[in-house]
Amino acid sequence: MSEKNQQAQATKIEIVKHPTSCTVRYDQSCTFTCEARCRDLQLHYQWYKDGRKLRGANESELTMSRIQDKEKQGNYMCMVSVPNREINCLTNIASLNITTNTYKPCAFSPTDKFALLIGNYNYPNGLKFKTPETDVLTLAHLFKKLQFKVIALLNLSKIEMLSIVDYFSELLDKGMYVVFYFCGLGFEENGCCYFVPTETIPGYTSHDCVSAELILNRLQVPDPDLIVMIIDVSRKKESFKSVESGTIVGIPHTGNTVFCYATSPGTFVYEDGGNGILVKHLQKFILQEKSVLDIFIQVQECKSQNII
Repeated sequence: MSEKNQQAQATKIEIVKHPTSCTVRYDQSCTFTCEARCRDLQLHYQWYKDGRKLRGANESELTMSRIQDKEKQGNYMCMVSVPNREINCLTNIASLNITTNTYKPCAFSPTDKFALLIGNYNYPNGLKFKTPETDVLTLAHLFKKLQFKVIALLNLSKIEMLSIVDYFSELLDKGMYVVFYFCGLGFEENGCCYFVPTETIPGYTSHDCVSAELILNRLQVPDPDLIVMIIDVSRKKESFKSVESGTIVGIPHTGNTVFCYATSPGTFVYEDGGNGILVKHLQKFILQEKSVLDIFIQVQECKSQNII
């Protein structure tokens, strides 16, 4: 054996523990683990889903907490490499399967139910959306059928958005169910969604917008039993560099908080006829006597299958 081949053999990466497949229910967590060794060399980890590199997934463990997006279902594997050397090794593939809860939900009796619905569609320079007004009116009608006290507003500035959230949070208390919905211009950056007020002009930054995390933080202060955040915006990162990058992300989600997104990370939301895609499907199931999680799973499945 040549000296070069002996060195390559000596620096071969050994996978000690491969990730194993996992089946979880909606809102449960999953962790994939990879253990490897290569003499005393430092190792680099990079996780992949369905053959695509996962940004920021560079640890030996990949944890997905409180899974609420069925698009996380798929095949995962990890590539282990030695930095600055052409040495790498792939783990076995591990599958993540997400199942719908089949148990009958318990009967809950909230002390009260409130919904705050905001739709922004009339922006400067002639930028207008067709569906936010219809979507807000549709959901307002449906939530009133569910005995919610509804506040529905259109075309708010940043000051108005923050003011109504503060006012709304003062109405809340323990034992209540709370829904927040926003439809309009928005984007996602560093894992945080931002809602764009109507007075913004081209060149705006996240500093000019209202973050979903900030709103959630204010709604959590009264400690209601359930908070549902329905985020009907694009999740495509804007081209500018945020002046607030990372300053909001990390607020702890206390209590029972459920998210429903109109689209997947890194993609645009689009309109379809009278209602947006999310509300078009949500209105089919929202009056059913099922858990919030089961309803959102049905909505996600319809969206992914593009059922009309």
